[in-house]
Amino acid sequence: MASSKGGFNSVASICHGRDTWRIRVRVLRIWEMCPIADLENPFAVQLVLMDAEGLRIEATIRKLPIRKLFGEVVEGNIYRISFFSVVPNVGVYKVSQHEFKILSNNRTRIVPDESSLIPMHGFLFMNSAEIARTMNESEYLIGLVSAVSIRTIFKTREYIF
Repeated sequence: MASSKGGFNSVASICHGRDTWRIRVRVLRIWEMCPIADLENPFAVQLVLMDAEGLRIEATIRKLPIRKLFGEVVEGNIYRISFFSVVPNVGVYKVSQHEFKILSNNRTRIVPDESSLIPMHGFLFMNSAEIARTMNESEYLIGLVSAVSIRTIFKTREYIF
């Protein structure tokens, strides 16, 4: 079992069969899953987490512990997460390529932390040929950047590329 400094497990080491994991991760994205008829009462919260190695894993906070765990979780911040379940990452659309995903339970703890080792952003860039090749057969969600604007001021002139 791979472990990083401070007794934390790496995202790469997470697998099925135990619930005593302890990870330090940055929350890259958070979104609520609500029934269409009741948008005020989410039945789950989804998170994309990234560790210091830049590896990502999806996590789900289910209905019962949402209020206890989710209240203070902020996108972009770093947390220690411990005592969670691990299940296979299956489904039509996956948000990480990790073989497993995290599920909260009544013992799960999410505690704010700090680390300069975890990157701020978790982008994984692909060229257009790779995207085109995998777009129709991929079971992973893919976001596209459709335009980029770079502005530079040089000797009082503005150049737009």
